Amino acid sequence: MIKTLIVPIIMLGLLGSVFSEENPREVQDLDTTLSWLNGIEADVDLGGWSGDYFFQYFIPQADGYINSIDFNFSDLPDIPGCGLSITLFYTDYPNWDEIETSAIADSCIDAQLGHYDEEDGFNIIGDNWVQGGINSVEGANPDFIYDPLDDQAWPAFGRGGMYVEPNDLDEGLVNFDLMHYVNNSSFQAHTPLAIVVQLFCQDSTVMNSTQTRMGFLSAQLDHDPQPCLKFFHPQANPHGNCGTDDWGWYIQSHVWDWRVNVTYTGPLGVDHPDSPAVNGLRPKLLSVSPNPVNSSTKVVYSLPQPTDLRFTIYDFLGRQIWSREIPAQSPGEHALSWDGRDQSGHDVESGLYIVTLLSTNWFESKKMVMLK
Repeated sequence: MIKTLIVPIIMLGLLGSVFSEENPREVQDLDTTLSWLNGIEADVDLGGWSGDYFFQYFIPQADGYINSIDFNFSDLPDIPGCGLSITLFYTDYPNWDEIETSAIADSCIDAQLGHYDEEDGFNIIGDNWVQGGINSVEGANPDFIYDPLDDQAWPAFGRGGMYVEPNDLDEGLVNFDLMHYVNNSSFQAHTPLAIVVQLFCQDSTVMNSTQTRMGFLSAQLDHDPQPCLKFFHPQANPHGNCGTDDWGWYIQSHVWDWRVNVTYTGPLGVDHPDSPAVNGLRPKLLSVSPNPVNSSTKVVYSLPQPTDLRFTIYDFLGRQIWSREIPAQSPGEHALSWDGRDQSGHDVESGLYIVTLLSTNWFESKKMVMLK
């Protein structure tokens, strides 16, 4: 059974590294919890209905892997057959210019990152996705990408689901055993992780009712950038969140009591991507060319030492298109080619793709556009 008794809670993004650069510590299988709540009382019920998404990010202090996630529910569904779809992403979320404490969703239109203006699917092509502005659609900055489920939170590296059963208290701590569902839940130090949860319910006749509502215990927290987002889905909001076709992402002024139980396996306090001691000791994804791609492309990468790698291509929805295991190679530059076909040998469609290289303690990705 996965251990869920956790040692010190780290409030990531607020405290920084808990170990100094002058006194680095090696760790081997140190269990801890990533949480935004450290001495902050979670006393607010923040919830949604079937179809709504919840987003919260964390930054680990060392290399490791995720064991499980605890969700502290303030409101459980009243009927069986409801639950959570859970996805883990890599993201550069703390660097999004549009996420800040001065714009949070305490009223209907405020801090709307963007929305879909048609109910027929969530396809970010053409005019269906409106790059909503901070506080107003008209004020949108065309240089920003406001949808977390587009370029800024892919690819997924873990995915699973769980049913959440009702109880007499209508609340409680529910553990999602990630290791039971995901083969690879490893992460690299200081690489932001996003946990995205979508609520679901099998009974379509009560999708938007108090019977299917689920809420997370949360606490007020102003931080820059704000850690949490919520997506209002047309299943739960058939007329839009504000009454006019605006099923979209909003910055939240609270953080949810989600506890990400991790095992650190790398050095704490010294393993930062910008550290000179680390530079040159990791693989490097150098280039993808040509890019845009017409039919084939070459990926160039460098290895400071022999390392097993996995080369994977995802589409913009996070679906794995093509993957190859690369056995350990000699140090230096290497290249491999991709012929624009998926794992079944079919030509892929035009669109945005993510090229990734992954090892046990390293991850890097680059965007690639296929044009035909």
